[in-house]
Amino acid sequence: MKTSSNRDSYYYTVQDCCDCPVAGTYYDGANCFVLDIAKTSIPFIDYGKGYLSSAGNDNYPYDQISGYEMEGFEQNILKQSFGLKIMIDKLKEILPDGMINRHIGVFSHIFLG
Repeated sequence: MKTSSNRDSYYYTVQDCCDCPVAGTYYDGANCFVLDIAKTSIPFIDYGKGYLSSAGNDNYPYDQISGYEMEGFEQNILKQSFGLKIMIDKLKEILPDGMINRHIGVFSHIFLG
């Protein structure tokens, strides 16, 4: 069994196609769906177990965005951004190691709704 998360849900993959042995899970056509992940949480897998890390709330978010260097940020993102939506899209295009789109998305929903 392989456990995974994408930016919106946790799921696991079984070897025998469509039987989901964990109670409360169901086959979604490709994997066994476990649960939806709130926009204010960052999912991660550690030793095959899924966890959610709180990203704070809209008033006091926890800053989990890292790895961007000022020179690269200025040249590759800021100078090419004409509005907040475009800047967020650029941040997602050039993700540093260890970052996922959801790290950026947690903060973008604060500004874009």
